[in-house]
Amino acid sequence: MSPTLLAASAQVSVEVKMRLRSAGTLVALVGLLALGFLWMPDPKSRMASITWQGPSGQPQSSLFTTAYVGTAAALLAGIFLALGGFYFVAGSIRRDRERGVGAIVAATPASSASYLGGHWAAHAAYLSLLSLMMLAVVFEVFFLIMLYAVFHATSSLFPWWSVLAANTLSLFSMGLYLKRSHPGLRHQYEKEPLGA
Repeated sequence: MSPTLLAASAQVSVEVKMRLRSAGTLVALVGLLALGFLWMPDPKSRMASITWQGPSGQPQSSLFTTAYVGTAAALLAGIFLALGGFYFVAGSIRRDRERGVGAIVAATPASSASYLGGHWAAHAAYLSLLSLMMLAVVFEVFFLIMLYAVFHATSSLFPWWSVLAANTLSLFSMGLYLKRSHPGLRHQYEKEPLGA
């Protein structure tokens, strides 16, 4: 691999890791999903998010089901991500200038075009990962709603809190397994000065 591509891939890796570890990512994710959900109209009102014209010329809308809510929330959150994505990644070159990264970049064989290309690729990767995280959260909420709707007769056997507790327990057990099976992983993260 050429030195230019190595420098750009290292830049993408550091930039994405630093952004994913910041609290701003969680705030952006929650904010986008909340906006997508709150932008949907009340089912009792005469407004709709998704409408089309039927064969008779009358406007039609879908039923207010879990599939509709999940689809509309994901579409609206995606629209908000597309509209606000610039503001999520803006200021990274200014931040590099304030932290003195220019002197480090000047000492490497990377050109200014590869530096800007690395930033562009890092921003594209970060926004793609943010949209995948939104998709995962929408899928999990859709799963919980479907579990409740489909198994309404057995809701006493599968209440929402038991599914949430089981998912949380599995998350912690996977983290504990990862910590025990790879003891040097924590020290590896401490060696990398990300987010400093």
